[in-house]
Amino acid sequence: MEDNEEHDMVVNETFSSEEEGYKYYNAYAKSKGFGVRKEELTKKPGTDIAFRRLYVCSKEGYRAKKHFEKTKRKRTPRPLLRCGCGARMEIEMSMESGEWFVKDFMGEHNHPLAIGDQTAFIRSHRGLNDAQKADAIEYGIGGLQTHEIMEVMEKQHGGPEKVGFVPRDLYNFFAKYKKERIEDFVEEYEITEKDAWINRMYELRKKWSRAYTKVMFKKVKHQIDQMPKWEVAKVTKQDTVVVYAVALKERRDVMYDVKLTMASPMVQGVNCRCLKMETEEIPCTHIFSVLKFLGLISVPRCCISRRWTMLAKPAFESERKANMHDWSEWMDRYHNLCNMSNLFLFNAASSPEKSQKVLDFLKSLMPDVGEDNRENEAASFGPLTAYFSGADQTFTGKVLDPKTIIPKGGPSKNNKRWKPLHETWKPNK
Repeated sequence: MEDNEEHDMVVNETFSSEEEGYKYYNAYAKSKGFGVRKEELTKKPGTDIAFRRLYVCSKEGYRAKKHFEKTKRKRTPRPLLRCGCGARMEIEMSMESGEWFVKDFMGEHNHPLAIGDQTAFIRSHRGLNDAQKADAIEYGIGGLQTHEIMEVMEKQHGGPEKVGFVPRDLYNFFAKYKKERIEDFVEEYEITEKDAWINRMYELRKKWSRAYTKVMFKKVKHQIDQMPKWEVAKVTKQDTVVVYAVALKERRDVMYDVKLTMASPMVQGVNCRCLKMETEEIPCTHIFSVLKFLGLISVPRCCISRRWTMLAKPAFESERKANMHDWSEWMDRYHNLCNMSNLFLFNAASSPEKSQKVLDFLKSLMPDVGEDNRENEAASFGPLTAYFSGADQTFTGKVLDPKTIIPKGGPSKNNKRWKPLHETWKPNK
């Protein structure tokens, strides 16, 4: 029943532009817990006027086959995220009224949706607004590094999930900002090819290291890379167990036995004498050699430990909190007001008329809101202590200095201890 009402609500929407339709669907996606990707844009034949646009779930489709066929890779491939989800919304412009209406809508997904504060980290819901860009540049001019600016903004907004972007977005913004500044500098001062050293300043900037490394994938890849050095030398069948003797090509005396337990045509279990599967929970190069010998196009499930896969997170219930601090309700409301008003104040500052209008409105609220109370304890503005149970309580106590403890220190060289008789007495020889 709710799905039908939701479907009717979406298909009855109209928009004044294609961009407004995207904002609506992206806001809808954020409330549900998925990301949006822009797909086909259809234009009138012979013109540059768009009249149809398709928006899909970010997990729509599958990765192109050409990306699997690459042999020379400089970078580690990204994990597979697309799973052929069919959720979509297609809008079309009416030729009579010029309004955009919803032509097709599919709300069902074939994958779990993000929950809670996880939605804020989906790509289509991230990005710096104009006010945040202005603040970031000011912090940078003030001497803060990019990671320090990110920490300041997270605390200003009340947590990483409320900022609206992640560190990578901030790094990308500064990279784009610096590039545009250099291009403006080159254009303004008419830099030519003779001044190539200036053009190379941007190229020689410090490289950013990756935030994370796929440790387990690199370990498995190393085992696969060693596979050409090994080959199956002997096969022995023992009921449901098949033993493969895997030998080193250059030294036939170096040999490992790989035992496969078969259940009909499926591989039920596998173990190798090197015990890498038991200790590190990754297949060794000997197991991969056997899989290649059998011509298997996929790795058996018994060779994959769930804890090293992308499914490890949903396999275990997490109590993760994006915000490392618990704030009082007063400070939570303050953060929410700052986050919402920051962008409006930035836009209002574009003209003196809008600025004066906002100032007059704020002054009209002063009788109801009240003046600044400077007698509040400084501790009440900070996060609550870890053991606090009531989020609506403020910390009113005062933290005292710890008791001074005078250490005994090392023994004095002048004050040597008295040795017992059995240590000083020496028998006559």
